[in-house]
Amino acid sequence: MSSLRELQVVLRRTLAGWRWDLTLFVCSVVTLGILVVSETGHFRLEQEHSKAMEGVRVYAKLGRLARRLADAETAQRGYLLTHSESYLEPYREALPEITTLLEQLETYFTNTGTGLDAERMRLIKTEAARKVAEMEKTLFAARQGDWEGAVGLVATDVGKYRMDAIRQLVEELQVAENDRVGERVATWRSHAQIARLSIAAVTALNVLLLVMLVRWLKRHWREARQQGFALDAQVKARTAQLAMLASHLQEISEAEKSRLARELHDELGSILTASRMDISWVRSKLQPDQVALAEKLSRALKHIDQGVQAKRRITEGLRPTTLTSFGLVTAARELVSQAADQAHWELELDLPDNDPDLSEEAAIALFRILQESLNNATKYARTQRIRVSLVVQPGQCCILEIEDYGAGFRADETRPKAHGILGMRERLAARGGSLLVDSVPGRGTRISATLPLNEAPPVPSAQPHEEALPPGRRPVPENIT
Repeated sequence: MSSLRELQVVLRRTLAGWRWDLTLFVCSVVTLGILVVSETGHFRLEQEHSKAMEGVRVYAKLGRLARRLADAETAQRGYLLTHSESYLEPYREALPEITTLLEQLETYFTNTGTGLDAERMRLIKTEAARKVAEMEKTLFAARQGDWEGAVGLVATDVGKYRMDAIRQLVEELQVAENDRVGERVATWRSHAQIARLSIAAVTALNVLLLVMLVRWLKRHWREARQQGFALDAQVKARTAQLAMLASHLQEISEAEKSRLARELHDELGSILTASRMDISWVRSKLQPDQVALAEKLSRALKHIDQGVQAKRRITEGLRPTTLTSFGLVTAARELVSQAADQAHWELELDLPDNDPDLSEEAAIALFRILQESLNNATKYARTQRIRVSLVVQPGQCCILEIEDYGAGFRADETRPKAHGILGMRERLAARGGSLLVDSVPGRGTRISATLPLNEAPPVPSAQPHEEALPPGRRPVPENIT
């Protein structure tokens, strides 16, 4: 059942991952679709707008063609009436423009317009050419001096009928072109509406997909958060268990050291003392001529004395008799003095006259921290001076500080497998205390251990309390010796 449940969880997570990927892909495709629809609609709108504007321009050109023909006819008649060449200036300006307009309009209606519009344009061009030929004929006659003949040609109704026919054809083309422009504007509006609806539809789809994705992500975030809380709770519980186990192991270790120290003192001490007494008695019974045997016995007594000293040194290391017999202050003074003599340190010692109100286990913890700190200072500090102080705050706590003025260290330079400071911190945390390690390269290291005075130790937590660091200092990881 457990394997099946794990498989279901894995499948659900895999499907959830594919679901998010698919949703993101669809959102990307929809976004790209919005861009394509927008650009396509814009292109169509531009096309329809260009066609509509071209129709408007053609409408205007048809009107201008009719006006320019009328201007040319007016200039012709003014010249015939006044015989003044100045009246021919509008005529001369109109003729090239009329030719250009006719060519442009014929090209447009041939390529774009219907067959009827092209036929109308052809008729306009024909009638316009005849009208221009008629006006040229009258002007030629006038320049030859036949003014009456020229006026007679103008007085006929042929020119009027021809102009009326041109105006009629132009009006018909303008109406047709106006209708065509209206159709193009309607098409343009239709394309604009379609483009807006398309963009709105794909945008709504994209928003829907994004909402679904956000909901899935939110659900996943909640599940991950709950799993994270559960994992944190497990980690804290396991850490607390490990802290309790470490404290228990330290207590067992101290108890075992005490037991070994007592056995060494009681049994091995008694054996060595009895052996020394027996050897001394045997040596006293030797004859004066038994010099070699006397030397052997003297050497044996010397070895027994060395064994007694070794036993005493081991016993003191396991369980200092000074600590048991005279208390923490006396034991600390003796330990620091011995270390200072061996390392040739200048010693600053600040200890109270009386022992603080600590339990035996708490006093041992502070003594072990002092031992470890002095060992570290001997190995790594390279200092000439050391300060040790024990400050008692009545009714609250006692603070043990060991400060050297040596090399110091950085947190990133510590050895990963070192556990000295971690052990000291666990000793204090198991009894409700805290440890502060403050070190700066070139300025030394200060270790501050705080323990409450004769209070019941709290249950070890996952994260033991640590005091705040002073400005300019940084904490040291727990894996430092």
